Amino acid sequence: LIAVTESDEVNLLTCVIAKLNNSGCHTIARVRSPHYSEESHFLQKGLNLSMTINPELEAAKEMTRLLNFPTAIDIFSFAKDRIDMLRFRVTQQLTTNNLLICIIERNSEIIVPNGDTVIMSGDILTIMAMPSDVEEFFRKIGVKTNKAENVMIVGGGATSYYLAKLLSSRNIHVAI
Repeated sequence: LIAVTESDEVNLLTCVIAKLNNSGCHTIARVRSPHYSEESHFLQKGLNLSMTINPELEAAKEMTRLLNFPTAIDIFSFAKDRIDMLRFRVTQQLTTNNLLICIIERNSEIIVPNGDTVIMSGDILTIMAMPSDVEEFFRKIGVKTNKAENVMIVGGGATSYYLAKLLSSRNIHVAI
């Protein structure tokens, strides 16, 4: 059962009732309110939900990733946002000194690097890293991230709330 009405309470109650009537059923509730988002893990465990989803929070997380690394071509998060996969173009030749690089794209060719691989200017690299290590990784290889330092958010809805909170936690000045 997937409950995605406009009301968080209706979604949660619907999932609880579905579990009571059919204990083997999986339930997913959309929970969008900032009041509930802080407790989403508790709600999920306490109400025995299979999953909770919050589209506004996920949109804010994606925007935060893009503002932290605007030079990245793509950014994907895995393992509940504990690992990021980034694709970016390098502008200078590099050596792989102790760096873990998953894939190199060069002239429409895919290269799986080894210890002897030289990274050329114009290559597109795909790396996997913990979010806390990404800035250090870019600094180590000499790639400027152009991280946003000041952000103005127009609007004051749930997405703005989540975005402002995430950006502020990363020491980015936010004006709404």
